Amino acid sequence: MGIITSILRTFGGGAASSPFAYQVPQPSPAVSPPSTPRFVYSDTGEPELLGQELARGGEGAVHQLANRPGILVKLYFKDRLANDTELPAKIHAMTALPLRDDPRFAWPRMTVHDDAGRFIGLAMRQVEGVSFQTFCQPRLVQQRLPRWDRRKTVQVAMGFVELIQTLHRYQVLVGDINPANFLFVPDTGAVSCLDCDSYQIRSSTGIYRCRVAVPEFQPPELQQGFSDVTRNPEHEKFSVAVLLFKVLMLGLHPYSHRDGGHPIENLQKGKTPFDPGSGRTDRVCFLDGNWRFMWSHLPFAIKTLFIRSFVDGHSNPTARPTLDEWSDVLWRYGDELKKGWHSDELMPTRTKDSSKPPASQNPSATPQSSAAPAWALSQPHLAPVRPQCPQPHNGRRHSWRQQHTT
Repeated sequence: MGIITSILRTFGGGAASSPFAYQVPQPSPAVSPPSTPRFVYSDTGEPELLGQELARGGEGAVHQLANRPGILVKLYFKDRLANDTELPAKIHAMTALPLRDDPRFAWPRMTVHDDAGRFIGLAMRQVEGVSFQTFCQPRLVQQRLPRWDRRKTVQVAMGFVELIQTLHRYQVLVGDINPANFLFVPDTGAVSCLDCDSYQIRSSTGIYRCRVAVPEFQPPELQQGFSDVTRNPEHEKFSVAVLLFKVLMLGLHPYSHRDGGHPIENLQKGKTPFDPGSGRTDRVCFLDGNWRFMWSHLPFAIKTLFIRSFVDGHSNPTARPTLDEWSDVLWRYGDELKKGWHSDELMPTRTKDSSKPPASQNPSATPQSSAAPAWALSQPHLAPVRPQCPQPHNGRRHSWRQQHTT
């Protein structure tokens, strides 16, 4: 977890001229320890010169390849390889999934070996963008994304949900959903993800679990442990809701409570900041000030899904909103923002005027746009255009020449 979260979060092509772009200083050339091989090999035995080390964490180190731009190699530490005997089989199974060809994922594209043919790591696509961790601190958003607004935030949230939907179509569960594992490109709102080798996957050889996670994003039923748990979609729905809440509320955890207590302790005890008995979305016990202002400006439908996630869904996992529900309400929110039915302020300085509900919730109101309000459309809402999933990759053995990313 966190092994490649600091890799090259700069923008290629013409993105450097964007008012939203920023650059993180490049890492200085690292001196590889003696145990780091100079060459790595594909599963067909082809050698490739190892390049600069970009990052290292608890599991291993990530390197560039000297002659293969756009491809990174993750080399596991010896203790990681010794303690997880199923790791080679898991990575091999992951390379057979079509997700290896989706540019949004730093997905394992091939296994990597030493000169004796022993498994030592994986090759993956290099992904670029700004970490979701930026959303966790309002000051960072103001500093790094000075022209950022609510509409762009919703676009990123939609991209995140679409990413998880794609994974679920292949029976892949992230497990370790947290802001450090997701990136976005400010110019386009495109979302990508890191550390894919930790995901839970199903293959013909079995289920390979996700054994790592950040507790504050895990559902109540996994708070006592998750490393040996086979995850299910209900677990993932809770984690998705927590991350969406932190994105839309600029870092506030949904179990942060005005009456105190650490969010994880509140989560474990079911101490929700929402008033479960009132049936009203304005009865919350968040901190005062900007947090309350932001909550008041969220659409009723968004608030309702959050309450289902953290009140009803706390003890009843089946009550948690589906990804399709999140996709629909976020699309409607973005559409209504374009029509001026909601404030586009990222951090409102006052509560929403409760005496004047938005046109989408008030049939008697006349919207500013000539278009009919969302609830009055006779045809179903058009969902965001989804990229076509690549066709399954049939080959089981790979060469470096097959790893072009363009």
